[in-house]
Amino acid sequence: MNFPKLLVIIAVAAVAIGSFVYFTRVDRSNPAEVAAAFTKAMKKQDTKTAADYYMPDKAEAWKTAIDTKIDGMKSGTFTSYFESIPGDPEFTAPADASGTVRMQSADKGISLDLTQVEAKWYVSKTTL
Repeated sequence: MNFPKLLVIIAVAAVAIGSFVYFTRVDRSNPAEVAAAFTKAMKKQDTKTAADYYMPDKAEAWKTAIDTKIDGMKSGTFTSYFESIPGDPEFTAPADASGTVRMQSADKGISLDLTQVEAKWYVSKTTL
């Protein structure tokens, strides 16, 4: 393989990775997108990613508490806990949302409080 072909392959890979990152990012200015991303991370049992959507000053404490709760669950409780989280949650952002808003999933199974900090939304309280 020669050097120009290697550069083309690297350039194509960089564009593909950049496109993936750009098109899958979460719009932090939209509370409904933040709520959906948080819920999807919890459905995947990914508390590390879910903590990224939690209030920055409380994220580590929340992650530790939720991990302890999950680790203490029995197998049946564990299974039903994660099965009750919708895989594709639907949240509707209230018009002109600012400050703190309470969001509820379309099936009314999940309730999240979101707080706006410097134009970005974060989960501040959850029923999960």
